[in-house]
Amino acid sequence: MDRAVPDRARVLGLVLAGGASSRMGVDKALVPVEGEPLVARVAGRLSGQCGAVAVAAGADTARIAALGLTALPDAATARLGPLAGIAAGLAHAQARGFQAVLTAPCDAPFCPPDLLDRLSRAIGEAGVAAVEGPHGLEPLFALWRVGARPAVEAALADGRLAVRQAMEAAGMAVLAVGEAEAAAFANLNTPEDFARSGLRPA
Repeated sequence: MDRAVPDRARVLGLVLAGGASSRMGVDKALVPVEGEPLVARVAGRLSGQCGAVAVAAGADTARIAALGLTALPDAATARLGPLAGIAAGLAHAQARGFQAVLTAPCDAPFCPPDLLDRLSRAIGEAGVAAVEGPHGLEPLFALWRVGARPAVEAALADGRLAVRQAMEAAGMAVLAVGEAEAAAFANLNTPEDFARSGLRPA
């Protein structure tokens, strides 16, 4: 596995948007926020940091492609959670010569604009670096080297769907963030979360 610090231009930003949105009651990727769908807002946060951006869209890629975003189907036909989207992103990235994939969930509108720089410094010799907040690991905010792809695909094949398990198999480093920064990694999972966020609907 290439252990060099990833070149920003060769990092693919990947928004994870394949979930069922059961707690939101509607497709949260498409919830309008200040004039744009939530997924587009997060994609914009990553586009300032990465050479290109794609969206892991699950089975329904059309709803994302309609926004003008590159939509990737999951690496498996069954709904296997975010790990299947990460596998699809790693495959897409490796096929196009990217060194790494920076992931963020579609319901994280405050994703930090320096996330890539900070995770790049944290990754060291590991295959993946993830954010660890005051309440534990935030595994969907992560920087994955493309060399971690076999570990991710092996986890999927074995039915080990927890993202953390795949990270540990690939070799994991963490970026620790304190309580003062926790809001930057907030997820809007419910209408109540959205209301508390202070964001205005379109």
